Amino acid sequence: MALRPAYRTAKGGLLGVYDAPTLAVDDTLEVRGQGQTGEDQNAIQRLTPVRARSRTLGRLFATLFLFDLACWCWLVIVDGVGIFAPASIMRVAIGVVLGGQFLVFALTNWQARTGRSGSFSTFLSDGGNVWPR
Repeated sequence: MALRPAYRTAKGGLLGVYDAPTLAVDDTLEVRGQGQTGEDQNAIQRLTPVRARSRTLGRLFATLFLFDLACWCWLVIVDGVGIFAPASIMRVAIGVVLGGQFLVFALTNWQARTGRSGSFSTFLSDGGNVWPR
C-alpha cells in the first residue's frame, strides 16, 4: 500500500515525458541562417552555458570511464582476479555508473545544441551525437 503514491508520481512523470513536444528538424537551433528570429538567438545564448558545462562534464565522465575500464582489465588480466569476484563486480558497477553519466551529459549536450527534446533512440541513431561538442 505504501508504494501507491510513488507509483502514481512515477506514472505521472513518465506521461509528462511522453507528451514533451519535439521540433521539426528545420526548426532546430543548430541551423543558422536568415530564418532565425530574435527568440532563437536568445535561446542559443541561454543554452550556451548548458552546452559548455555538459561538454566538460561529459568528457570528464568519459575519461573516468576509460580509466575504470583500464583498471578492470588490469585487475582481471594481470592480477588474475575472476570476472565474478567481488572486486571485479564492483569495478564493473562503477564503470556502468560512469558510462551512464557520460551518456546523460552527452544527451544533455545534444539537446542543448539542437534545441529539441528528442528521444534517446533518436540521439543514438547518429553515432556522432554521442561525443559532446
